Amino acid sequence: MIHPERLKQLKHYTPYLFRPGSILNVGANRIRFDLLPELHNAGREITLLEAWPENVKHWANEPRLKETIEGDVREIDKLKVGTFDVVLWWHGPEHIERDELEATIAKLEAAAEGLVVLGCPWGVYKQGPFMGNPYDEHKASLYPADFEAMGYQVATIGEADKHGSLMAWKWLRNQKKAGPQIPHVVMVTHGEREEYLKQTIPAVLRTTWPLTLTVIANAPGDKAAKYLRSMRPELFKLQIYKRNQGKPRAANRGWIARDADYTALLDDDALALETDWLRKLVDIADKIPQAGIIGHSMEATNWPTRVLGEPARTVQVQPGNLGGACMLVPRRTVEACGYYNEELPHYGESDGLYGWKVRKSGRLCVYFDHSDLGRSFAHLGEATADDDPEYAEWKKETRREAQEIMQRLMAEYEAGRPLNQ
Repeated sequence: MIHPERLKQLKHYTPYLFRPGSILNVGANRIRFDLLPELHNAGREITLLEAWPENVKHWANEPRLKETIEGDVREIDKLKVGTFDVVLWWHGPEHIERDELEATIAKLEAAAEGLVVLGCPWGVYKQGPFMGNPYDEHKASLYPADFEAMGYQVATIGEADKHGSLMAWKWLRNQKKAGPQIPHVVMVTHGEREEYLKQTIPAVLRTTWPLTLTVIANAPGDKAAKYLRSMRPELFKLQIYKRNQGKPRAANRGWIARDADYTALLDDDALALETDWLRKLVDIADKIPQAGIIGHSMEATNWPTRVLGEPARTVQVQPGNLGGACMLVPRRTVEACGYYNEELPHYGESDGLYGWKVRKSGRLCVYFDHSDLGRSFAHLGEATADDDPEYAEWKKETRREAQEIMQRLMAEYEAGRPLNQ
């Protein structure tokens, strides 16, 4: 039985592990098969790869397993095991020599369609052969740097060399079954927005669809900056600018930082109310090629619906631009329309101009259809954004300036300027 803290850690960082699909579990002895109940209950189709013949015999007739294969993980490339949505090597890497680790993990990655998850002691943890099994001896003491050097994200529990534990995970680009390349989420914040960030960032990190997150902090207040720096660095990439770059430029810095099939742009006061918000957007983008940008509406208005795609999906088609608080942009749209235009000032119209360029390119601006459902997002700043008269006046003037620039840019695009410039 897995320790509750380690199970909590797995569900936090790799929730995809607990979804239906195929999985190769490497290693299980006669008295311990961590995660077997949880994986089975999640609908995983489990194949066990085990090196010790006595353990293979023990698990051969286990009804929760699809198959039990006898073989050494270091020779998995010779076993023709096939490929799996997930490969899990839990209580494993420490059982081989350190100089065998990289080659073995590379072979496991070749067997994974989407996700590889590894677990081992954090540092020194001496153990000899267990129950006569020579494969159970601990031969390597491993640390986060050993896995980070291979492109893995790492999280730990406890202390190094004192029976602490380590987990490492890696999403692979060749996700034939796990979906497209992992979407990249970019959140832009500015000023003293700590109260919003404490709600919106954890909500994004609870998302059940795999993602990478970059937070761009534009001249953040002291409390906001302190909060962002206090969070574990493996959770997201943080870029802090002392001077406010403006939303278009700041969003672009995060947008271009990762070459992703899909990029989701979020405001810092857009609160995800459900954990599968990203899956819904990716599904539409993946199934409806003419969808240029896809968003979750935070307005009460419902727009006309259309049934599009194969298989069919019902979406709301916005005749104007989408609200920029939450929108997903596929790579195909970036290739045609580029990124935000940085000629626009700090506030206003970057989303409007981008939506116009999307429509100009022949693509659609669509919302997920919430007609019969609750909203996926709430706008935390909706009721208080204009309470400060000075801020409201600055916003009004900045937006007037932005609209003038937007009209000039639209005229240039109409006259032949490429949309992706």
